[in-house]
Amino acid sequence: MKIAAISDIHGKLIEYPSNYWKGLEECEILFICGDILPLYYQTDIPNSKNWLKTDFTEWCNKLPVEKIFFIAGNHDFIFERKSKEMHDLFPINNKITYLCNEYIEYTSIQDTYEYKIFGTPYCHKFGNWAFMREDDILMKKFNEIPNNLDILFTHDAPYGISDICLEGWAADGQHKGSLPLRDAVVKKCPEILLHGHLHSTNHEREMLYETEVFNTSILNEEYKITYNPLIILI
Repeated sequence: MKIAAISDIHGKLIEYPSNYWKGLEECEILFICGDILPLYYQTDIPNSKNWLKTDFTEWCNKLPVEKIFFIAGNHDFIFERKSKEMHDLFPINNKITYLCNEYIEYTSIQDTYEYKIFGTPYCHKFGNWAFMREDDILMKKFNEIPNNLDILFTHDAPYGISDICLEGWAADGQHKGSLPLRDAVVKKCPEILLHGHLHSTNHEREMLYETEVFNTSILNEEYKITYNPLIILI
């Protein structure tokens, strides 16, 4: 099965068809790893809800994939404050499905394999943002990740892998990922980890023991579209 993945769109809904989306029509699933809402709506719950129901939903439905799985990010406050509403708006049986530290099994129409998938928005704490928790709480959250997943998609990056920003104000050479997430990935051994959150880290495949790790953010540190969607065969 071919999949695509993006993250940190921050309201930038790139139209399809366009050269940017080259190859998307061959993909069955699109994963979106959080930070979806425009920054000017991040704490504005009524406008966030309206944008999700109209702009985001209409955009998703135009994309030529069978399924879209997405999680929230630290800028997506409505998903933390209105969790049930968001699950009702984007339920499991829809083309567009919202997951929040949740497991799902998906049977591919391309290869009939049943893929084991888990999505989580939780991030290590460095400010007063949505879904940020202290490490002891993150350990409990990430302990819910099942063993031997096919795809784990997270907002945060695991510490030490794909977590050094390479440009702009954040390019200080320091690892910025989550230690509890790293520990969970090493313990649970998913085949693939897709993440975002850190915009300008390496976007090539990295390995965390047996897990392939990809940063799927599409923006740079100045919030300009810089990176193409990840498209891979799994």
